[in-house]
Amino acid sequence: MDGELKELLRRKADGVQPNPKMPGHVLKRARRRRIGTVLLSTAVVAALGVGVFLGASAALKKQAIRPPNVPATHTPGPRPAFGQHFFGIWPVDSEARAQAFAKHVKAGHDLWALEPNTEAVYFATHVMHWPRQSVAVHRSTDMGTAASTTIWNRDMSTRYSPRVALNFSFGSPTAFPSVWVIERVDSGVLDLQCPSIRQDVLVTGLSQEICGSFSQAPAGSTVKATLSPAGHALQASGDQHTADIPVSGSRFDGTMPVPDFGGDDAALLVTAYARTGVPLGLWVRRFRTAPASLASPGATTASPTLTLSPTSGPIGTVVTLQGANCFSSSTQQEVQIEALRSLSHGGAGMLVVRRSASASSFTVRYRIPATMRPYAGGGGGSIRSGDEIVFVTMPNAVCTSTAFTVTP
Repeated sequence: MDGELKELLRRKADGVQPNPKMPGHVLKRARRRRIGTVLLSTAVVAALGVGVFLGASAALKKQAIRPPNVPATHTPGPRPAFGQHFFGIWPVDSEARAQAFAKHVKAGHDLWALEPNTEAVYFATHVMHWPRQSVAVHRSTDMGTAASTTIWNRDMSTRYSPRVALNFSFGSPTAFPSVWVIERVDSGVLDLQCPSIRQDVLVTGLSQEICGSFSQAPAGSTVKATLSPAGHALQASGDQHTADIPVSGSRFDGTMPVPDFGGDDAALLVTAYARTGVPLGLWVRRFRTAPASLASPGATTASPTLTLSPTSGPIGTVVTLQGANCFSSSTQQEVQIEALRSLSHGGAGMLVVRRSASASSFTVRYRIPATMRPYAGGGGGSIRSGDEIVFVTMPNAVCTSTAFTVTP
């Protein structure tokens, strides 16, 4: 599936028409240079990739997985200027630690960080403490510098369902080796509505509302919110602040104070627990922190997000897509949202979203069709039950949604 997605995006990029006002001979020369560059880059990357894969495979056969051996102590320092933001939350949460971790992996340690799916499984077993035999991977998509993986716990459901999904979004801040860093986790078990996906800053000294609903809430379920400064990579520390969020039926709603972490970023973790204390699902994301005087829309740098609701339904279902910061530059005025069908068949629909005058966020709706047109010269045809549709913003695939599953 990953290879097919890359191939679809590559064909899409090749199909983009250059500016027609340019002279023909200039366009031909540009095409030749572009093709030559791509072929050369592909050859070099392929050669390096084979070496890394073989080395990693051999090492994995010889050693067991260990927790990351990267210091995670909290060392407050000068806050970077807005716009210079590291979005990662685990297993490292700063640029310097990412570079150190890459060297650690290159030396043959923690090789699970080389693949999004193995990192997601490691997170589930070592952070959520799910039994390894209960964790299953539903799908994993690698797009080069970004990736997504969906897993679930077989103890909650023997078959995959979006209602029990645990969804990961990754970034790859290092070039070689290309290790993956989790930037966001959300769960089908709980739909977190406060903070909003449009909120990027937690205001220190005030209370933050934590609210949402369960897709399925076993009797006795509880919700806990944890706020900690960046620098702990979700590990327990004396700087953590926790709050029990009241639950009423399928809803939860409460508040927690936002302390001053010395200007550092904060990681907000919201976890749903079963009566037995086993984590059912969680939501985690990194935020900037600022006093009220500085927490203005112009002073925020947000992580690119594209969420959809609902995540499953029959043909004809109207899906609401909420995107934020999906524009690849401040001058880009519109993005295209490609609806990629089950990648073994290709096929797509397309929406055009224009930047508003006041914000880079948007909300659009898309009706799941019975058929889709060919995409980049391939695929198309009828939509069937079980197909998955992933929404990707173009160009550059800045935002990628979780999958919508077509039901009977």
